[in-house]
Amino acid sequence: MALNPKFAGQRLLFGQPSASAAGVPPAVHTLELFLDYVCPFSAKQFKTVYHTVVPLIKANPQWASSLQLIFRQQVQPWHPSSTLVHEAGVAVLQLAPDKYWAFSDALFQDQLSYFDEAVANETRNDTYRRLAKLGAAVGVDEAKLYDLLAIPDKVPDGGHANGGNKVTNDLKLQIRYARLVSVHVSPTVIFDGVVANDISSSWTKEQWEEWLKKNIAYPERLCVYHAGTGRITFLACLKISTLFIFVFFGFVVTPAYFDKEGLSPTVFRSQSTVMPTLLTNPSTTLSAIVPLLFVAYTTSPFVSFVHLRLPPFARQSEDLLRRFAARKLPPGAELDVTTMSLIAKPRASRVRVADLRRVSRRLGIVNLARDAAAENAARRWYMFRAVADFSAQPSANTVKRAPWVWESIVNRIEKGEV
Repeated sequence: MALNPKFAGQRLLFGQPSASAAGVPPAVHTLELFLDYVCPFSAKQFKTVYHTVVPLIKANPQWASSLQLIFRQQVQPWHPSSTLVHEAGVAVLQLAPDKYWAFSDALFQDQLSYFDEAVANETRNDTYRRLAKLGAAVGVDEAKLYDLLAIPDKVPDGGHANGGNKVTNDLKLQIRYARLVSVHVSPTVIFDGVVANDISSSWTKEQWEEWLKKNIAYPERLCVYHAGTGRITFLACLKISTLFIFVFFGFVVTPAYFDKEGLSPTVFRSQSTVMPTLLTNPSTTLSAIVPLLFVAYTTSPFVSFVHLRLPPFARQSEDLLRRFAARKLPPGAELDVTTMSLIAKPRASRVRVADLRRVSRRLGIVNLARDAAAENAARRWYMFRAVADFSAQPSANTVKRAPWVWESIVNRIEKGEV
């Protein structure tokens, strides 16, 4: 939502919003917290957000580039001191906006000192003096802060009575905004312009983390399939080991037999078809070639990752992602499929969902395939052929965020709905 530039200190931005490849201007989600400095529930929510949720957001680049927080001051007039403490918050915004969140944190921690009972027997200016000292504790100029808050004991020459202090007009803007969006109680949370009644002041770190995962924007390339770190590592080691076996038998063992026996059967094949002889005199050449061919044939379709390329609207929330991926996945939707070369190097293939079909090949290993003839025809003779067969079983998916996406895509391919 809009924020007056003079109140810029109320906003927390964590990173630059990511631009869209489609040319749509970058945008971020907005989480507005309407809090009262003398409300215990507001203090509880602020403490969790400021000391727990904010570090979570900063640690996640996707969240950091997709979300902004705005602290909206919600004055509760049935507590007379509420106006005074909020005036202090506005004064800090005028003097040192970079200290605003630190001052708010200190004020919430010391809120008991500004409850009705604590200010019942002191003058208004005495309360302002205490607030100015609190501001000084976080680096705000105490004298200047008090000067903005203090109420004169006489009408200034040429002035008007009952004019308030030097932050009254700014406080009016804070109150008018809350009235404009019909916020009456604290704490109230508004997410992207809609009141989020599900967010509670008692939420824990885990509940906030779950909410952020569900509601904050997805990346432009969403990982919808991950074969698992253990499986990928094992397969990479297997491929490298097979290469070593090929080199060892092909370039060490076989030449050694050749030097001793020449072109003997031991070099190319078994000396006998009798099983004991076959076991005791294996073909060194086949020992080099067979494992390499077998591993290449069975593992080349293995898919390590699949990323679904999302349009801007589908990245905004899980509901919009479901509309795109589970209900109306367009034929032009693209996947970035990462397989593994013979030397365990990642190979990325850009594939249209509409080009994939469900198959069962290579002993049931391959479950998806495409026609890569046109792509191969455009490649030079010395370039690797395009990957046409893929093994990415939904049951092997280890993705934790939106794991239903890949299953939905595979089901739609199987039913011919793309």
